[in-house]
Amino acid sequence: MNHPRATWRLASLHLALFLSGSALWMASLVSTVALSGVAGDSADVASLGPGLLGAITALQMAGLGTWAVLLARLASGAGPWALRTSEGTPHLWRDVLALRPAPWIWWSSAVVGGLTLWMLPSWFASWLIDTTGTDDSAVQHVTELLSQQPLGASWPLVGAIVVVAPLCEEIIFRGYLWRVVEHATGSVGAWLVTTLLFALYHLDPIQSVALLPTALFLGWLRLATGSIAPAMLAHCANNLVGVVVARSLDPGATADLTAGAPLAVLGGVITLAAATAPLLWTRRS
Repeated sequence: MNHPRATWRLASLHLALFLSGSALWMASLVSTVALSGVAGDSADVASLGPGLLGAITALQMAGLGTWAVLLARLASGAGPWALRTSEGTPHLWRDVLALRPAPWIWWSSAVVGGLTLWMLPSWFASWLIDTTGTDDSAVQHVTELLSQQPLGASWPLVGAIVVVAPLCEEIIFRGYLWRVVEHATGSVGAWLVTTLLFALYHLDPIQSVALLPTALFLGWLRLATGSIAPAMLAHCANNLVGVVVARSLDPGATADLTAGAPLAVLGGVITLAAATAPLLWTRRS
C-alpha cells in the first residue's frame, strides 16, 4: 500500500517537473520568436499572422505533449518515479496516459457533446469581453485572424487548433497530469484539479474562465470511461465547430449577446444530456 504522505510527495514532484520543463520550453519558443524579429514590433498574437501563429502553436503543443509522454514513461515501470497503484504495483505506460478503448456509447456522447458544447463557452467569452470592456483577449485575436484571412493562409492555424492542440492537451491534462493528481487525490480530485489546470494553462483570463464548462465535460468523459480517447474526439469536434463559426463571422461584427443566450443554454442542455445518457443506457441494459 502507498503511504499517503509519500503519494502526495511523489505527485508534487511530478507536477513540479512537468511545470518546470514546460516553462523552459515556452520560454525558449518566446525567446526564439522575439530574437528572430518575425513578429515585428507588436507583442500580440495577431501580429504573427495565421501561418506563423499556427506553426508556433503546433510546435508549442507538440513539445509539451512530448514532455508529458516522456514523463509518463518515467512514471511507469519500477523506478523511484513510478506512480504505483493502491496495491503497490506499477502502472503500464499506456495506463499512465489512459490510452485504452472506451464503450461505443461514450463515443456517441463525445461527438454530440463536442459539437454542441462550444455554444456556452463562446457566448460566455463574448459576455465577459463585453462586460469587462477588454479589447486584448486572445479569443478576440484568434477569431479575427480566422475570420479575416483566406483559408489558404489560415490552414496552419486551423490544423493547430483542430488537431494538434486537442490531441496534445488530452495527453497532457486528461492523460499524464490526471494520473499524477489521481495518485494523491483520487479520480474526482483529478477531475477537478485538471479542469482548473487546463483552464489556467491558457493564461488569457477571458479564455480561462470561459473554458471551464469545456474542461469539465472533457474531464467527465475521462472519469466515466477511464480513457482519453472520447475526450480527444470531443475536443477535436469542439474546436472544429469553433473554427467553422469563427470563419463564418463577418469581420468586425459584434456578437448579439441577447440572441446568443438561448443558444448557449440549448448547447449546455444538449451537452448535459449527452454526458448523462450513457449512464442511463448502461443502467437499462
